[in-house]
Amino acid sequence: MRRLTVWSAAYNSNDPETIAKNYCPDAILLGTVSPVMSEGTEAIITYFTPSKGTGNKNAIDERRTITINDNAVEVAGFYTFTRMVEGKAVPAPSRFTMLVTKARK
Repeated sequence: MRRLTVWSAAYNSNDPETIAKNYCPDAILLGTVSPVMSEGTEAIITYFTPSKGTGNKNAIDERRTITINDNAVEVAGFYTFTRMVEGKAVPAPSRFTMLVTKARK
């Protein structure tokens, strides 16, 4: 799925603004390492700001896609986050669920 690949590349850029461009302005993000919901663009940028320039990466592993309608699909699966901790790469398996929609015009 192209959209998921685009999101992964944005995450790997370690640039919060680039990552946030993959979300609708009213999106709700339940971040992997956050105890709160991030609602809207500014909150999503804030969530990803600690990873700015860190060299963190992710790799999409197994996933399933469910078509909801002509404009939306749900994607659920597993990915591996590799975070840099004290200069060492530390992989961590994670799971995700995303609602992917056609771009609004």
